[in-house]
Amino acid sequence: MLSRGHLFQKSPKGHPELAGGGVEYCWGKSKIHFRRSKKDRKGKNLEALIRESVSASNLKLSTVRKFARKAADMRRIYKKYKNNEKMNLADYEVVERLYKICKAHRSALDQFTSFINKTI
Repeated sequence: MLSRGHLFQKSPKGHPELAGGGVEYCWGKSKIHFRRSKKDRKGKNLEALIRESVSASNLKLSTVRKFARKAADMRRIYKKYKNNEKMNLADYEVVERLYKICKAHRSALDQFTSFINKTI
């Protein structure tokens, strides 16, 4: 794939908070926007509402960067946990909470709804 200029990286299974550069948080914000919309969700309106939910007006660059920082922070926390490095109590509590929740693949929206809602 590198011959075509593509780099493929996999995220750990069951950890959507690490996916991409915060892409799961972006999807979560888009879902919230879509669900809260009072517009009719049929026919042509459905496609327009989907486009609006994933548009730059809904997902501003500053918001996407905030989500990317959150994903990078979570990667660092998991890396510390994996390497058994000394962690502060707040990091440890976050990882423990995530491991308790993690029984299968789930969405970042389910897990970090309050964080995503703060950006709205």
